[in-house]
Amino acid sequence: MLENYRNLVALGHQVYKPAVITQLEQEELWTRGGGHPVGAPLGDQSHRMSVPRSSVHAKWIVGKVIGTAMQKTAKVRVTRLVLDPYLLKYFNKRKTYFAHDALQQCTVGDIVLLKALPVPRTKHVKHELAEIVFKVGRVIDPITGKPCAGTTYLESPISSETTQLTKTLEELNISSTQ
Repeated sequence: MLENYRNLVALGHQVYKPAVITQLEQEELWTRGGGHPVGAPLGDQSHRMSVPRSSVHAKWIVGKVIGTAMQKTAKVRVTRLVLDPYLLKYFNKRKTYFAHDALQQCTVGDIVLLKALPVPRTKHVKHELAEIVFKVGRVIDPITGKPCAGTTYLESPISSETTQLTKTLEELNISSTQ
């Protein structure tokens, strides 16, 4: 029944949901001369159902590199959330782009920022690599700026040595004042 309702909406019929569900349960959906379903309100157009369709033509895209087999080209997978209008739930929608990587600096797993080209380079390559946001294996927490592995922060040897020297200096200052 719900599938039939979706088909009616997809075909462009503007129907009022409670009225048409009753008719679909009885399997008696006939249309009037104007293509209006029986039971749908005629005069008041505020009850029309419309599913917003939007197309995304982004100039900047963030994605993950999934292939670098072609010369100076990176294969990037972009995942975005799309709302299902009937279930009112978001689902992942994946799309793959080919991006021009002039310096061949990408590796599989990098998170990259792509910029749309004004004129496509080839039939498939329509973007270029603008920046490597996160290099694979070197993850930096965007809030603190510290390197991390999973949920723990990695202390670099230089920073741990600096902390040790600071503690020693504080101890010397405390002992010299006494």
